Amino acid sequence: MLKKRIMLAAVAGSASLVPVAGLVALTSGPAAAAKAPKGIKCSTLSGKVNSAGTAKINLSSCTGNTGGSGKSKGSATSSSGTVKWANGKSTTSTENYTAGTGCPSSDIAEQISGNVTADTTKSTAVGAALSATVCYNSSTGKLSLAPGTKFVIAG
Repeated sequence: MLKKRIMLAAVAGSASLVPVAGLVALTSGPAAAAKAPKGIKCSTLSGKVNSAGTAKINLSSCTGNTGGSGKSKGSATSSSGTVKWANGKSTTSTENYTAGTGCPSSDIAEQISGNVTADTTKSTAVGAALSATVCYNSSTGKLSLAPGTKFVIAG
């Protein structure tokens, strides 16, 4: 009988703690949460693909904690890439390439999509979407954004 009373007291005691713990969790939840990152947007992408198929890409007029610009290297066969920002921070993401639209008729349009896998800017977060429509001129090897578009990494 004594054992049953101890167990009931333990259950009754823990039951009174649950609402307090819940209250603490509620008060430290959304109101105390950090602001969501705003993302990164770059208005300009330029670069060139060499004869070996390696691209050097320059991003500029960028928002977020980037220092305003960034650089990346890669190839169309890469499944990931890293942008090294002017302020020494970096963002790494997966990359998928599909046919795009919106480029001049002399260019090949590629839609790039992916998700952030690592970031030190705190302007985006792991899992955030990346997107851009890139125009590639095969005669000059030059890269640019499709007119009116931006290189975007969501917050």
